[in-house]
Amino acid sequence: KDELSFYPLIYWPIDPAAPMPSEASIARIDAYMQQGGTVLFDTRDQFANGIGANSTSPATERLRDILGNLNVPPLEPVPSDHVLTKSFFILPEFP
Repeated sequence: KDELSFYPLIYWPIDPAAPMPSEASIARIDAYMQQGGTVLFDTRDQFANGIGANSTSPATERLRDILGNLNVPPLEPVPSDHVLTKSFFILPEFP
């Protein structure tokens, strides 16, 4: 119900038992991301399957279901004149 553009970052803990977001919610999140908003999806399952395990957790599967309904653009290299290189934490290079 809140206007999402006021939030520079949204933290979204993924709960596999929670219902899937509605189409309207997905559309709002998609528009938010297309306008430059950032969503941190947290599956909270880093060690759920053990280190190096090849299987996915229920939270990871739920995240894939959610992301399948969003228009997530591919990652791109950060150009040298990007605002992140001029920010207070100054990142001269990226991994």
